[in-house]
Amino acid sequence: MERRFADGTVYEIVSSPFADSDQTPCMLAAYRNVTREKLIELELMELSQIKSDLLLEKTRELEQISKDVAKLREEKRRIIRFLSAITHDLRAPLSATQSCLWPSRMATRVPSMRSRETCCKEAHAGSTGY
Repeated sequence: MERRFADGTVYEIVSSPFADSDQTPCMLAAYRNVTREKLIELELMELSQIKSDLLLEKTRELEQISKDVAKLREEKRRIIRFLSAITHDLRAPLSATQSCLWPSRMATRVPSMRSRETCCKEAHAGSTGY
């Protein structure tokens, strides 16, 4: 049992009944000042609550960071797809140009390649894209 006093002190009371030598019922009681322990318990409970609040706050922050990372990964995937499309669109005309230039380079070395160069120029001039 505990007893709190107006000044804030707390005493733990342990009592035990016994019979006196003439068989008179008696009560033996021991009082122990536990004020310091109770203050420490109260402080520990407050710190535990603060810890729980901080843990909840950090958990929410981590959840938000996780969502942000997922959004950034998705954005990165979209950018990579966009860049792949752009590089493909840029490479296509360059490849066509290179394939047409290759015969002209070879034509200066091999005379039979001249007809291929002329054919490639005509095909390139008639294309509607690039």
